[in-house]
Amino acid sequence: MRKHVVRLLLRFTVAAFAMHFTDSRALAVDTMADWLGLNTTTGANNFSIISNTSAGGTFQSRVSFVNDATQSQMFFLADQSLSTTLNYGHELHMSGTVTFSAPVDNNHNLFFGWYHSTDTRHRIGLGVAGTTPSEANKIRFDFGVAGTFSPAGNLFSSVTSDGSSPFPMPAPGVSSIPNGTYPFTFDYVPGDMGVMKATVGTFFRDEGPVPKTLTDPAGFEFDSFGFVQRTTSVFDPTITFNLVMSNVTYTGGTAAVPEPPSIMLVGVGLMGICAFAWRRHQVAYQ
Repeated sequence: MRKHVVRLLLRFTVAAFAMHFTDSRALAVDTMADWLGLNTTTGANNFSIISNTSAGGTFQSRVSFVNDATQSQMFFLADQSLSTTLNYGHELHMSGTVTFSAPVDNNHNLFFGWYHSTDTRHRIGLGVAGTTPSEANKIRFDFGVAGTFSPAGNLFSSVTSDGSSPFPMPAPGVSSIPNGTYPFTFDYVPGDMGVMKATVGTFFRDEGPVPKTLTDPAGFEFDSFGFVQRTTSVFDPTITFNLVMSNVTYTGGTAAVPEPPSIMLVGVGLMGICAFAWRRHQVAYQ
């Protein structure tokens, strides 16, 4: 009987380890545990790292600060140590889950993506913006690339319900996404025949081929990835929205080390019990 119990405990323990191994491979997302920030609690802001794989919170819709023309990062939470050197000539991809709630529309201004920390005019990724026309409990997600280009100009678009929105602004209403939780993606492939596209839930837009060559004579690199609030003409702490990014993978990220689930801890405990019971069993029959 004692042998049977020990065998069952051992099988349960092995199963617990197997489940943990499977979950670890399935997780395959990048860590946010080492992200750094500044002014994350200034004004009405209250955003931070929530766990190893999620970050966000309450964002003031628009901020304004004295800064030089380059708009160096002042209000941010980001990965400041990317695993590789990136610029406009590299393929860039990110995906994850976004959860948001925007009770009031105030033409929000939040960027999420890759950027140059001392000159945030150089950036590529997603933007959180106000709806067109203005609607409460909804958000518009822009995506695009900005910098010093030849020929001059930035490229921005929005994900829409029908995917048909042209540059630079969507038709009224088709880009308004209701409060909720959605999977999202962003993909950029450089070159004259390259692609830049994004999805948020069932909203999508594919700007391909990209209608110009994106070259940056100044040679700027993307040294950071994450949230940036860029300066506007308004600093209004009375208008906020809540947004959390989770389970994000992004070019230049570092794979997260998954936290052990409770079943894993139970398995480790049972392994100890098994070892103790087996030892007692051996001693009893010596």
